[in-house]
Amino acid sequence: MYKKLSYTILAATISLSFLPSIHSNHAEAAGSFSDVDSDYWAESEISFLENEGVIDGRESGEFSPEEDVARAQAAKMISNALTSNTNYNPSTTSFSDVDETFWAYEHIERTAELGAFTGKEDGSFNPNGSIQRAQVAAIIGRAFFGEQAEQSEGSTDFNDISSDFWAGGYISTLVDNEIIETSNEFRPNENATRAEVSAYLARAMEEDLDNIENSEQEETIELDDAPSNEDLAKENVVYTGEVNADTPLNVRRGPGMNYDPVTSYNDGTTVDIYGRSEEEWLKIEHEGNWAYVYNSYIEPTDDIDSEQDENTEESDSEQNGNKDEQDSETDSGEENDAGQSKSDSDEEEENEENTPDSPSDTDEDVIAKAKVTVSDFLNVRTEGNAESENTDKLYNGDIVNVIEHDSEDWALISYDNTVGYVHRHYIQEKQPGEDALKDKTIVIDAGHGDHDNGASGNGLIEKDVVLDVALEVEERLEDEDVDVVMTRSDDTFLELGERVNVAEDVDADSFVSIHANAYDASATGAESFYNNDHKAAESQELAESIQDELVSQTGMVHRRVTDAGYVVIENTTMPSSLIELGFVTNKDDSARMKEAGYADDAADAIFDGIDNYYNW
Repeated sequence: MYKKLSYTILAATISLSFLPSIHSNHAEAAGSFSDVDSDYWAESEISFLENEGVIDGRESGEFSPEEDVARAQAAKMISNALTSNTNYNPSTTSFSDVDETFWAYEHIERTAELGAFTGKEDGSFNPNGSIQRAQVAAIIGRAFFGEQAEQSEGSTDFNDISSDFWAGGYISTLVDNEIIETSNEFRPNENATRAEVSAYLARAMEEDLDNIENSEQEETIELDDAPSNEDLAKENVVYTGEVNADTPLNVRRGPGMNYDPVTSYNDGTTVDIYGRSEEEWLKIEHEGNWAYVYNSYIEPTDDIDSEQDENTEESDSEQNGNKDEQDSETDSGEENDAGQSKSDSDEEEENEENTPDSPSDTDEDVIAKAKVTVSDFLNVRTEGNAESENTDKLYNGDIVNVIEHDSEDWALISYDNTVGYVHRHYIQEKQPGEDALKDKTIVIDAGHGDHDNGASGNGLIEKDVVLDVALEVEERLEDEDVDVVMTRSDDTFLELGERVNVAEDVDADSFVSIHANAYDASATGAESFYNNDHKAAESQELAESIQDELVSQTGMVHRRVTDAGYVVIENTTMPSSLIELGFVTNKDDSARMKEAGYADDAADAIFDGIDNYYNW
């Protein structure tokens, strides 16, 4: 399960690359096309698709494998692969040059609804037009590898693919995953042929049969390595999560899409997480064996992955000169699954009894107010160093008074008739009564642009929707004396790394990337993402603040707020959030986005979310 497209099957659509054909034993039977001989390089794949009912030939009995594939033909192949030729009755006509009398009308409308194809700027589809190889590589990249391909900055050895070529990341991802064979040239602007599309569509539908034998052996090893009772002890649970998915979430035998599902979990199902594998897969227990679920669809219910937080804070601590002792750590031997020193129920009782009151603004000794920004808790110490004794703990969101700065790294604070020292890396300070938003430098990133349309559906194109909203956000921030830096202010394109560089070069105080979503027609709602690599607690709080306002002010359903490894938030070192306004592929979400004044409402929500984050 992925985000922007129905990736696993969409890969089955236009998987154009340059590896040798599928082994002959993978094909079903010899094909019936008179112009596809048994020794033709793609005969096995073409025969497979014919037997599956995905393709058919000419009335003459020919397939014409060397002809360029037309957009309408490709749409039909995609539609057949996705839906097994079930009937589909479009409710509207999306393109000016394709009506219900056109032979591929239903196929085109179906693939447009799924976001596989977008129309031209003039509202046409150009059904008889061709598809270039680079365009196909982009579709395959999104289909099989999702955000990994969309966010890739990898390079290739093709001498006709420059480092800034728009589809370079997609092509690189396919090379890395051995879908495209490296050669001197890729010829990105040449048209794809019917044989090429058929060959790689067949491979995608067969789920890379060339690699199945190895993965089956891996599955056997994984299944044999069943967890012991000790492995499943409560102290080994990293955290507890809840399924957040519109359709049942597959539970697989191993950490990858090539492993068979063993069951599925419905939305809201609670699961214990025992670890991570291959970065994107979470390890769980199912019927006495280890099993795996995709991490994007599990939302933590108790707290963030303690191991991840410890690694992040350890890195931050080292950057601030505190190498020997982590100042936001748990006492040895008393950790629970959230990295806290007591059980959840005990922790809640302690919070109720000992949560510091907000300090008074009238204290003459106060030089600043501060908010605690940690993923678990912050130690209060007797002196301004990590070797001194712990006297208390503060929690994320607690408000304290700053009495003095003992050093660049340590502050003397007061709260609830208590004084002590905390590390300044874990607090956010502001002057009493000041507008903390004023004079901040904030980068607003409108996703995609130019040739990169992003998601599309129901007549909406992501790059246009998000730019309209971003420009309105810019205006509101500037009215509050914020130094706003836009990654793009028109229909231009920047690579993901370039967007990160914009924020880093201006030493931004925060970074917000604006996107719109696509999946199947049932997926709905706004969602916001943060990353735990830098400023984890602050980034999460920024994402939650914006998400709250998006749901409240735009009327979108709350989908989730969670951590994710998107390049633009993983590599920006300031508090960062990537937000998805809603699903252009959902009838209700898209209707809301089309309403007059939507851009204003969404911009108000994003601005208020940012303002609330700074002016607590």
